[in-house]
Amino acid sequence: MQSYHDCMPNVLIRSISEEELSQLRAMAEARSQSLQAFMTDMVRKTLSADHNRKKLAEIEARLKSMPSATYTTEDLMAAKDAPRHGVAT
Repeated sequence: MQSYHDCMPNVLIRSISEEELSQLRAMAEARSQSLQAFMTDMVRKTLSADHNRKKLAEIEARLKSMPSATYTTEDLMAAKDAPRHGVAT
């Protein structure tokens, strides 16, 4: 039977300076995390941020392809208030 750790890949970071390693350890300690937990969290946050950037770029591209609409502040306020005043939109 395989253990949890047998199924998870490992990553080795090479060519990091002692100063950089010290900074990483200090950052992990400030968050009350082990270096392993801190680095795993940083990798996941980086991947999530990259995913979000790609999704936002897709949304921006879709919005640019849509016909633009021009509304005045008054139009928006009237639409916002219409359901409360019994006015059909």
